This record gives sequence, C-alpha cells and structure tokens, in this order.
Amino acid sequence: MRVLRAYSNFDREIGYTQGMNFVMAAILIILHPETYKDQQSSSYLLLGVRLIAKFQGYFEDYAETYEEKAFWILVHLMYEKNWRSVFRDGTPKLMEMTKYFEKALRTEAPEIYQKIINTNVC
Repeated sequence: MRVLRAYSNFDREIGYTQGMNFVMAAILIILHPETYKDQQSSSYLLLGVRLIAKFQGYFEDYAETYEEKAFWILVHLMYEKNWRSVFRDGTPKLMEMTKYFEKALRTEAPEIYQKIINTNVC
C-alpha cells in the first residue's frame, strides 16, 4: 500500500511495523467516498465489508487526494495522538493500553475477566 510506504519514509524512526495496516484500513474505509453516499445508513460496518470486498490493491474510484488525506490523518494520529508509542520497540503504549483494558474489564465485566483468568488466556 503506497500510503504506508510513504509513511515509513516519512517517519524513519518507526518506519512500517505490523499492525499499522489495520489502522490504515480503518482510515481508508472511513474516508472512502461511498461512506458519504451511504451516510443515511446506520451500519458503517456493512459498508466497510462491502468496500473491503471490492478492494484489489486500490478502490475502484481511488484518487491521489484520497491517499494524501489518509496519509496526513495517519501522521496526525501518530504524532498528535501519540500512537507512535504503540509501534515503538517494546510497544510501551500498547502495554499501557492493555493494563487499562484489563482494569476496565475487571471492573465493568468481572465475569468475563474471571473466565479469561480461569482459562489462562493471559
């Protein structure tokens, strides 16, 4: 994907790491022009599935401006929202987010949390 290749050249410290493709896929689905056509629809998930089904390297009505917008949104997320820490060596932000999720799960859904502990998932 050209957007991720461009980002890896832009941010040489982080480059491209596993997992960025999921972030970029979400950005591309949200930005895709068909999203706005179907804005009356309450199900963006179904729209995303339709768009992914059509994806074969590029969306049918893919445009360079579409790529550029996606690139700058990724840059914003990585720098302004500090997502770069998720992708740094040792994944410090991911570890922090995992601890937060575990605490929230323990508090908000103790039955599920206990099931996870009992089955040795984590």
